[in-house]
Amino acid sequence: MIAGIATFLAVMVLGGTFLLARSSVNTVSPTPTPMSVLPTVSANDVVNYLRQANVPISNLRQLPVDSAAWLATEEIQFDIQRSGGKATFLVLSYASPDRAISDDFRAKANAKFKDWQITPISNILVFTSPDAAPDIKTEMGSHLTSYLLAPYRPFLPTPTAQPATLGTAAATP
Repeated sequence: MIAGIATFLAVMVLGGTFLLARSSVNTVSPTPTPMSVLPTVSANDVVNYLRQANVPISNLRQLPVDSAAWLATEEIQFDIQRSGGKATFLVLSYASPDRAISDDFRAKANAKFKDWQITPISNILVFTSPDAAPDIKTEMGSHLTSYLLAPYRPFLPTPTAQPATLGTAAATP
């Protein structure tokens, strides 16, 4: 009889523990926060941003958009040369991100651009020449992330100001 009571109490304690543990589990799943829409920019806006960031742009050419080849509204080609390395970039801007994605697929199937790196960001496509210096490709990617993505994606780092150098503070009388 004592064994029966002990078994009954053990089952009650285990059952109660299970019910308490189950009732304390959070069954509400978190609601995802909507992502901000990325800005619509022109190819010229991208070049202006790079110039403000002191990127040494050369051989800048505004090209007429070949409407038979692209759905783009603007096409700009330029070079960046730094420390013996060089890269050529082609920036196409579009009325909408959907049109840019459509041309992204079209460009990747084009033999002329088969070795180029093609990066879609919002409503632009950035083509990077196959002979681009790795450090310039990295720099360009960082600038484009800072300009077009980081302000709208909180999980991405934003540029930080350079720390002030010591000894530059004005002396107080």
